[in-house]
Amino acid sequence: MIWDPHEASWQGNLTTAAAYHQEHGHLAIPITQPAGQFLIDQRAAARKGRLTPDREAQLTTLDRLDAPARRGLAPQIPPSPTR
Repeated sequence: MIWDPHEASWQGNLTTAAAYHQEHGHLAIPITQPAGQFLIDQRAAARKGRLTPDREAQLTTLDRLDAPARRGLAPQIPPSPTR
């Protein structure tokens, strides 16, 4: 059981991303969907060296699942709203 609410949230988002991958076959999650912004933020944190080794390993494992899909799939970026 996870007692730290921040860790619980992180694990919940990671689980949501894994479920999205299982259903859709890729991790190009739109920013408007659950875990979309989470993945963007966590990948940026990883590039900056700001993730714990455990979190970085979990994110890397998830991204490796998606590597074949990324070869033939462009990210699904929703259009910007017109002002």
